[in-house]
Amino acid sequence: AVEIESGASYEAGFGYNFGNDLRTEITWGQSRGDFEKVAGTAVTAGDVVASTISANVFKDFSSESKFTPYIGAGIGTTDIDTGNITISGTTYTGTNETSTSYSLTFGSKYQMSDQTDVFLEGRLASIGDFTVNNVKYTDISTFGAHLGVNFKF
Repeated sequence: AVEIESGASYEAGFGYNFGNDLRTEITWGQSRGDFEKVAGTAVTAGDVVASTISANVFKDFSSESKFTPYIGAGIGTTDIDTGNITISGTTYTGTNETSTSYSLTFGSKYQMSDQTDVFLEGRLASIGDFTVNNVKYTDISTFGAHLGVNFKF
Protein backbone atom coordinates (compact mmCIF):
# COMPACT_ATOMS: atom_id res chain seq x y z
CA ALA A 1 0.00 0.00 0.00
CA VAL A 2 1.12 3.54 -0.75
CA GLU A 3 0.15 6.58 1.35
CA ILE A 4 0.39 10.02 -0.25
CA GLU A 5 -0.02 13.24 1.73
CA SER A 6 -2.58 15.56 0.18
CA GLY A 7 -1.22 18.57 -1.63
CA ALA A 8 -2.46 21.42 -3.78
CA SER A 9 -4.75 20.84 -6.73
CA TYR A 10 -6.35 23.10 -9.31
CA GLU A 11 -8.33 22.83 -12.52
CA ALA A 12 -9.35 25.00 -15.47
CA GLY A 13 -11.69 24.24 -18.32
CA PHE A 14 -13.84 25.44 -21.18
CA GLY A 15 -17.33 24.22 -21.87
CA TYR A 16 -20.53 24.59 -23.77
CA ASN A 17 -24.05 24.74 -22.36
CA PHE A 18 -26.60 23.30 -24.80
CA GLY A 19 -29.46 25.12 -23.06
CA ASN A 20 -31.42 21.92 -22.35
CA ASP A 21 -29.83 21.11 -18.96
CA LEU A 22 -26.91 19.37 -20.70
CA ARG A 23 -23.42 20.84 -20.84
CA THR A 24 -19.93 19.64 -21.70
CA GLU A 25 -16.43 20.63 -20.60
CA ILE A 26 -12.84 19.96 -21.52
CA THR A 27 -10.67 20.40 -18.41
CA TRP A 28 -7.03 20.31 -17.42
CA GLY A 29 -6.16 19.80 -13.78
CA GLN A 30 -3.15 19.06 -11.66
CA SER A 31 -2.75 17.51 -8.19
CA ARG A 32 0.46 17.33 -6.15
CA GLY A 33 1.40 15.29 -3.12
CA ASP A 34 4.30 13.78 -1.20
CA PHE A 35 4.83 10.07 -0.62
CA GLU A 36 4.51 9.26 3.09
CA LYS A 37 4.73 5.45 3.18
CA VAL A 38 5.32 2.61 0.75
CA ALA A 39 4.45 -0.89 2.03
CA GLY A 40 4.36 0.49 5.59
CA THR A 41 7.87 2.00 5.38
CA ALA A 42 8.32 5.77 5.77
CA VAL A 43 9.45 7.70 2.71
CA THR A 44 12.01 10.43 3.50
CA ALA A 45 11.83 12.08 0.08
CA GLY A 46 9.53 11.75 -2.90
CA ASP A 47 6.72 13.56 -4.61
CA VAL A 48 4.07 12.82 -7.20
CA VAL A 49 2.30 15.10 -9.68
CA ALA A 50 -0.81 13.94 -11.54
CA SER A 51 -1.94 16.03 -14.54
CA THR A 52 -5.29 15.17 -16.13
CA ILE A 53 -7.00 16.23 -19.36
CA SER A 54 -10.62 15.10 -19.51
CA ALA A 55 -13.87 15.40 -21.44
CA ASN A 56 -16.92 15.71 -19.19
CA VAL A 57 -20.69 15.81 -19.62
CA PHE A 58 -23.09 17.21 -17.00
CA LYS A 59 -26.84 16.99 -16.42
CA ASP A 60 -28.32 19.99 -14.60
CA PHE A 61 -31.56 19.74 -12.62
CA SER A 62 -32.94 23.24 -13.20
CA SER A 63 -35.62 24.84 -11.05
CA GLU A 64 -36.94 28.31 -10.30
CA SER A 65 -34.25 28.63 -7.61
CA LYS A 66 -30.81 30.18 -8.09
CA PHE A 67 -29.43 26.80 -6.95
CA THR A 68 -28.99 24.15 -9.66
CA PRO A 69 -27.89 20.65 -8.61
CA TYR A 70 -26.08 18.53 -11.19
CA ILE A 71 -24.33 15.23 -11.86
CA GLY A 72 -21.57 14.49 -14.32
CA ALA A 73 -19.20 11.92 -15.74
CA GLY A 74 -15.84 12.22 -17.44
CA ILE A 75 -13.10 10.29 -19.18
CA GLY A 76 -9.56 11.42 -19.79
CA THR A 77 -5.88 10.72 -19.57
CA THR A 78 -3.71 11.25 -16.51
CA ASP A 79 0.05 11.76 -16.63
CA ILE A 80 1.67 10.61 -13.36
CA ASP A 81 5.14 12.03 -12.70
CA THR A 82 7.00 10.72 -9.66
CA GLY A 83 10.20 12.33 -8.49
CA ASN A 84 13.03 10.31 -6.99
CA ILE A 85 11.78 8.38 -3.93
CA THR A 86 14.00 7.63 -0.91
CA ILE A 87 12.96 4.70 1.29
CA SER A 88 15.20 3.46 4.12
CA GLY A 89 18.19 5.29 2.64
CA THR A 90 17.77 3.84 -0.86
CA THR A 91 16.84 6.22 -3.67
CA TYR A 92 14.64 5.01 -6.52
CA THR A 93 14.60 6.95 -9.77
CA GLY A 94 11.36 8.75 -10.57
CA THR A 95 9.39 8.11 -13.70
CA ASN A 96 6.56 9.37 -15.84
CA GLU A 97 3.56 7.17 -16.78
CA THR A 98 0.20 7.80 -18.46
CA SER A 99 -3.10 6.06 -17.75
CA THR A 100 -6.81 6.42 -18.54
CA SER A 101 -8.88 8.18 -15.87
CA TYR A 102 -12.60 8.36 -15.10
CA SER A 103 -14.68 10.61 -12.86
CA LEU A 104 -18.17 10.92 -11.39
CA THR A 105 -19.27 14.32 -10.09
CA PHE A 106 -22.21 15.60 -8.08
CA GLY A 107 -22.70 19.17 -6.96
CA SER A 108 -24.70 22.35 -7.03
CA LYS A 109 -24.10 25.74 -8.57
CA TYR A 110 -25.49 29.08 -7.41
CA GLN A 111 -26.24 31.83 -9.92
CA MET A 112 -24.50 35.03 -8.76
CA SER A 113 -25.34 36.93 -11.98
CA ASP A 114 -26.26 36.18 -15.59
CA GLN A 115 -22.56 35.60 -16.33
CA THR A 116 -21.27 34.05 -13.06
CA ASP A 117 -22.00 30.91 -11.02
CA VAL A 118 -20.21 29.58 -7.96
CA PHE A 119 -20.22 25.84 -7.39
CA LEU A 120 -19.48 23.23 -4.75
CA GLU A 121 -19.04 19.66 -5.88
CA GLY A 122 -17.78 16.26 -4.86
CA ARG A 123 -15.82 14.16 -7.32
CA LEU A 124 -14.85 10.51 -7.30
CA ALA A 125 -11.94 9.92 -9.66
CA SER A 126 -10.27 6.68 -10.68
CA ILE A 127 -6.99 6.20 -12.53
CA GLY A 128 -6.18 3.05 -14.45
CA ASP A 129 -3.30 0.77 -13.45
CA PHE A 130 0.28 1.93 -14.08
CA THR A 131 3.80 0.68 -13.27
CA VAL A 132 6.66 2.63 -11.65
CA ASN A 133 10.09 1.01 -11.10
CA ASN A 134 8.62 -2.47 -11.70
CA VAL A 135 5.90 -1.85 -9.08
CA LYS A 136 2.33 -2.08 -10.43
CA TYR A 137 -0.16 0.36 -8.90
CA THR A 138 -3.83 -0.70 -9.04
CA ASP A 139 -7.18 0.42 -7.62
CA ILE A 140 -6.20 4.10 -7.55
CA SER A 141 -9.07 6.38 -6.62
CA THR A 142 -9.61 9.70 -4.90
CA PHE A 143 -12.56 11.64 -3.57
CA GLY A 144 -12.35 15.40 -3.37
CA ALA A 145 -14.50 18.45 -2.80
CA HIS A 146 -14.13 21.37 -5.19
CA LEU A 147 -15.21 24.97 -4.83
CA GLY A 148 -15.04 27.20 -7.87
CA VAL A 149 -16.43 29.84 -10.19
CA ASN A 150 -17.92 29.50 -13.68
CA PHE A 151 -17.82 32.51 -16.03
CA LYS A 152 -20.23 32.55 -18.97
CA PHE A 153 -19.31 34.30 -22.23
